[in-house]
Amino acid sequence: MTSTPLLNAPSLPHAEPTQGATVEDLLHLLHDRNRALALENEQLLAQYEELENFINYKEAIIAWQQRLICLGGEHVKLLETVVRGQPAEMLQPTKLPSQEVRPEFRPRGRWMLSEYQPESEDDVYSLYY
Repeated sequence: MTSTPLLNAPSLPHAEPTQGATVEDLLHLLHDRNRALALENEQLLAQYEELENFINYKEAIIAWQQRLICLGGEHVKLLETVVRGQPAEMLQPTKLPSQEVRPEFRPRGRWMLSEYQPESEDDVYSLYY
């Protein structure tokens, strides 16, 4: 987003009609003033749209952050309930039968993660990045 000054004061020519001004002079003055106002209106509209997009983006980020905070709180409550309700030796992961595991979550490739022996520290990081 480009930085634009907020709430610019109108920069209209302040030409006062003189006593001897003709209708044609007044018509030109009004036409020039109309053109200046239309140009300023276009600039303000562009600034408004830019600010509106920025605000919508920030509101979307805040909504997602609030949702993630709520989900994190629920997760902590569930973990506390599980830890309080079971002794430490009973906190073993439950194996699901393979037919109940959806295909997209089944391990692929020639090796299982539990069987993986990294040759270097870089190999370990490559699993996560």
